[in-house]
Amino acid sequence: MPAENTVITANFGTYTYEFESGNGTEEKPYVIKNDYQLKLMEKFNNTYFILSDDISLSSTWTAIGKIASSDNPVHFSNHFDGQNHHIYNLKINDNSMFSGLISYISTGSVKNLNIEIKNSESDNMHLGAVSGWNRGLIENVNVISSGYIAGISYTGGITGTNYGDIINCNVNAGYIFSDSYLGGIAGINYGNIYGCSVKAILGSYKTTANYLGGIVGSDNVSELYPESSLKNCSFEGSIGFIKYPGSIDNKYNLYIGGIAGAFANKEKNENYSILLENCYSKSNLNGNDYLGGILGYKSENFKNIYISDSYYAGDIISLKENKNPVFPGNDININSVYYDKDKLTHFSLPPENTFYNCGKTTSEMFQKLTYSGWDFENIWNIAEGNDYPYLK
Repeated sequence: MPAENTVITANFGTYTYEFESGNGTEEKPYVIKNDYQLKLMEKFNNTYFILSDDISLSSTWTAIGKIASSDNPVHFSNHFDGQNHHIYNLKINDNSMFSGLISYISTGSVKNLNIEIKNSESDNMHLGAVSGWNRGLIENVNVISSGYIAGISYTGGITGTNYGDIINCNVNAGYIFSDSYLGGIAGINYGNIYGCSVKAILGSYKTTANYLGGIVGSDNVSELYPESSLKNCSFEGSIGFIKYPGSIDNKYNLYIGGIAGAFANKEKNENYSILLENCYSKSNLNGNDYLGGILGYKSENFKNIYISDSYYAGDIISLKENKNPVFPGNDININSVYYDKDKLTHFSLPPENTFYNCGKTTSEMFQKLTYSGWDFENIWNIAEGNDYPYLK
């Protein structure tokens, strides 16, 4: 098929960039077939692209939109549909902020894509396989890594920092490292995360790490983002200090949660809220203080927290007393939340604890009748007598 050209007029002159076909509209997007064309997306704004073939990257990748020697990337406002193709051998080795396949997604979107990421690291903030920062939409993206993804802060399997929407994304990774704000999907979240799953070992290979969560390191609300939600998400793995290549130690890690390390409302506005529903974590947690099977910590006097139809199955090892298979506190709103009390081999809750009655035996956790009010028609499924519920 003959290639169609587009002419871009920039401050430094006029250039012609070649694609396989298309004109960049939603009806007729530009067709990308190789890594050169993939990188060219950074030259456009509010333009549509599709991937027509699998791509194997041959060298260390510089994020789309990354500007050399600058921490101010080009904002990605384009719409990229991978059409379920693969990008293989994504490898990041970067010391500047905003690292990933794309540096900074603003009003753009990435969907229907599979990414195989090799051992990747950044000595700076905001690292994710898809993007360092997301304010747009990331949907139906699968990330696979048999090695590690390692950042300093705000590190996630999908994006480092999320202010947008992440929907139906999956991460299957060996290890994801960060010294603070580490999540299987996003290091820190102000937006919405729906229908996502993670299988990985999360932690730090240094002695201290704060805000670690199976889905998000911290879920935050603010004046511009007064509501945030985590729905239909799952995590399977372990979270804690890592003696690479795999043993877990507690050391001095703080604020660790099987789903979220923390819920933060730093402005202390009583109208802000966070919702977590239809989530589960099958994981072992290991840290120093503030560990929870669902949520590790929340801002003081933050009342509008709602957790429903969720469970935790795993063990928790902590040096301090602020640990709980649900949440190490008492002033949150819960409904139909459970944990497997047979899995807790290092401590048990006393009868006076707020969440004592949430505990069930493994046998009970394998029965549909245990889960009062759960939607087993549309959201959940269970192999009764054999395993815990899982998301459809």
